[in-house]
Amino acid sequence: MRDIDLAQGLLAKLCHDLSGVLGAVDNGIDFLKMDDDRTREKALDLLHLSASQSIARLQFYRKAYGLAKYVGEVNLQEVDSLCRAFLDEKIDFNLDETYFNDPHLFLCDNTGKIIMCLVEVAASCLIYSGAIRVEIEKVNGAKRVAVVASGKKIKSDQEKYDILIGKFGEDVLSAMNIHYYYIFKLAEDIKTKIKIIASTNQIEFILV
Repeated sequence: MRDIDLAQGLLAKLCHDLSGVLGAVDNGIDFLKMDDDRTREKALDLLHLSASQSIARLQFYRKAYGLAKYVGEVNLQEVDSLCRAFLDEKIDFNLDETYFNDPHLFLCDNTGKIIMCLVEVAASCLIYSGAIRVEIEKVNGAKRVAVVASGKKIKSDQEKYDILIGKFGEDVLSAMNIHYYYIFKLAEDIKTKIKIIASTNQIEFILV
């Protein structure tokens, strides 16, 4: 896939994702025009919530999909904060704060982007909400990074998973799955691959 096609696909995906929360803002404005005080109060609550969600998504997308200001070590505390704001409040998120200032743990900016994108993917796998945790550890001298989603039931999409692991043809790529290809390219850029282990109640995305 050409770089221009990837950029256009990601732009279509991000605009689609943002249109939902911005549409709620528009609905809230319509409700404000009504004379009923109770309706206006609910409209203000809706506007506040929608504005907060829009800001959280924009900040998340800027970090996960935007051009980095510099190439260096990722700020895991920032990743943690952005993921918490981005995710539905019904999803319990855990990125252990002991990772934040570990002098022996260096993760490049692209790894940070992959973690955030995989958190987004993991959230889409949770049908009835659940929990997402980020695991970072050293195994045999190498770093193991995993994003794990667990819940009552996990939604599976093998076509999208095949894109993550690099087993696909370009004819399957679309605006609905282009971010999986983006994650694959990020992993390829840092010479790593993604392994997926799935069960009924849990799915793991592991950088290997």
